[in-house]
Amino acid sequence: TGYSSLSYILKFPFDKIKIDRSFVTGIASDEAARAILRMISTLGESLNIGIIAEGVETAEQVTFLRSINCHQFQGYFFAKPINQRNLAEYFEKEVSLMPADTDQESPKQATRAA
Repeated sequence: TGYSSLSYILKFPFDKIKIDRSFVTGIASDEAARAILRMISTLGESLNIGIIAEGVETAEQVTFLRSINCHQFQGYFFAKPINQRNLAEYFEKEVSLMPADTDQESPKQATRAA
């Protein structure tokens, strides 16, 4: 995220591309943001690099991201930031993880990424 150059993709052995929240926020209203996200997804698929989206806050965003084969997410739609001390308790009480290809949109059942 942040300032970066595509040339780094050739220089370093990346295994993930992280989509900045500024693109995710625009999913609902910005066709240019959706077009860029589609291109990022295509780039990831072509290079066999996974895609993770940050700043996911709505079911609509999750649905669109899944439609472009992005199945890892970070954001308030799933959970607010949590400290390490409370993480185990959170997972025991609050979380039911489902495979990334699930059709369910519940925050407690979608794939999460650290």
